[in-house]
Amino acid sequence: MPDRKTKLPYALESFNEAVRWRHASAALQWVDPAVSAQISDRFRAVFAEVEIADVEMLDVRMGADGKTAECLVKFSWYDQRDLTVRSGVELQGWTDTGKGWVLTYQNPPSDPKAQRSPFVTLDRR
Repeated sequence: MPDRKTKLPYALESFNEAVRWRHASAALQWVDPAVSAQISDRFRAVFAEVEIADVEMLDVRMGADGKTAECLVKFSWYDQRDLTVRSGVELQGWTDTGKGWVLTYQNPPSDPKAQRSPFVTLDRR
């Protein structure tokens, strides 16, 4: 039986739930080392200003090669300064390294009118 870490749904849930509960070190275990410093910096900045209320995986699309995937994720959060509740989405890129899935990017949604999540900072395009 394959290790659960090799399964995309497990990676998606583990990363995004760790983010929801502000467990940055647990979330960073799922991040490609090439982008982990940037994502770690963004976590610190975002966690200082907002509290994540909910996270929901809306859509997952596998790449034709079966080694990449893109997931549309919705975050709901409130700003700690004024307690305003907001929600927004991001596209997360995932790659199967052979040892497990890792997050390789967080991009804005393709719809320019859509509200962005507070974590969208990296753009591979």
